[in-house]
Amino acid sequence: MQPAEAGKTFQRATLGRTGLRVGRLGVAASYGVPAAAVERAFEHGANYLYWGTFRRGGFREAIRHLTPQRDRFVLIIQSYTRIARLMGWSLERALRELRLDHADVLLLGLWNKPVPALIMDAARRLKERGLVRFLACSSHNRPLIAQMLTDKDLDVIHFRYNAAHPGAESDIFPHIPSENPPGMVSYTWGATHGSQENPKE
Repeated sequence: MQPAEAGKTFQRATLGRTGLRVGRLGVAASYGVPAAAVERAFEHGANYLYWGTFRRGGFREAIRHLTPQRDRFVLIIQSYTRIARLMGWSLERALRELRLDHADVLLLGLWNKPVPALIMDAARRLKERGLVRFLACSSHNRPLIAQMLTDKDLDVIHFRYNAAHPGAESDIFPHIPSENPPGMVSYTWGATHGSQENPKE
């Protein structure tokens, strides 16, 4: 693919009420993609960078290289913690690894039941401290996601949607608010390979 064609593929969209401009395809750390490949994807418009399930060294290296262009990429850091007091420690450790002072999105990972109040309170405090700009949640539970769409604390929703896991077209999309909607990000999921994130408007 020539650069001009790649530019057309990675057209930008506004990620819901966050106002963030993101490419239609994101890049996740879990697959072990080398730093050069992440940087090449970024050059072609894939600026949604997901430091998630498995935090590979090549991805960390790419983020560090891209730091001079920090205002051009959207960094997502995921936390799977179920212990509220550990969330800040986990996030700050991730930021130290990347040598950054904040993430754009803190993703509360894989909640297939309502997020407990203590977890949400901890996430809000990190937002208040300026360590993250927006809060997100991921889930495989489509009926629950339909409920999350009205949660004003959640600026972005990650949901599983691919050829093997359809259903969002009936269980999620019709429920997205027409005014001030959250950003919607679909992902694929493999038992050993983690997730690939695909931002939607």
